[in-house]
Amino acid sequence: MADIADTDNNLIRTLLNLPPGQTTFTKTQLAYATVREAIVTHSLPANTPLDEAKLLAEFPVGRTPLREALKRLMHEGFLRWPAHQAPIILDVGVHEMRYLYETRRMLEPTIARLAAVRLTPLDRILLESTRLAMVKACASGYIYSSVEHDFALHAAISGATHNRFLAEASYHLNLQSLRLWYRAQERHGIANIHVSHTELVHAITTGQADLAEQLARDHIEMSLQRQQAMLDEHYVTYDK
Repeated sequence: MADIADTDNNLIRTLLNLPPGQTTFTKTQLAYATVREAIVTHSLPANTPLDEAKLLAEFPVGRTPLREALKRLMHEGFLRWPAHQAPIILDVGVHEMRYLYETRRMLEPTIARLAAVRLTPLDRILLESTRLAMVKACASGYIYSSVEHDFALHAAISGATHNRFLAEASYHLNLQSLRLWYRAQERHGIANIHVSHTELVHAITTGQADLAEQLARDHIEMSLQRQQAMLDEHYVTYDK
């Protein structure tokens, strides 16, 4: 599992949704960031009970901060924590992936359209800065950073709808997408992953609602095709 000291502050702020410039973090925040990265990158495999003693040995933040971090991860759907048992990392299997993409198809084109219509000047600044951060992450070759900045960009787009119900639904949906995105980017590379995002952001920030909706739809289908290609390598068929 990666030491959080090796992770840059910008990435920590991104995945914790903290203000720019913050350089100090609580032990709970650091524990959360560390375990989240380990789950997304499969350093901690799915369906695996978490050994608290082992986690504390690798990252000695203290029992209470670690447990608080694990509780947050449980509420976000990364873990299942049966009473009086160790927490278990949940998997995003083939059937879950099917319903995840079904939901993305329903939500994200509408989110892109509404963002293009309701965008404020502040939203435009946030979208552009978040997009640039993603481009930089892709250029670095650091897959996990690229994935988390991808997540942040989707959150910024949904935030521009000014509909908290849509934004919250998209946020939790994409939390479950993180591991799928990581697998895809690890397999197919990240050099050009920002291109479709850049096109989508441009359509939104220039108020082209129809184009934004279509680009969001295309983006989902491209993402699905990448997932299907990996499943095909293992002789698993995704049933649309």
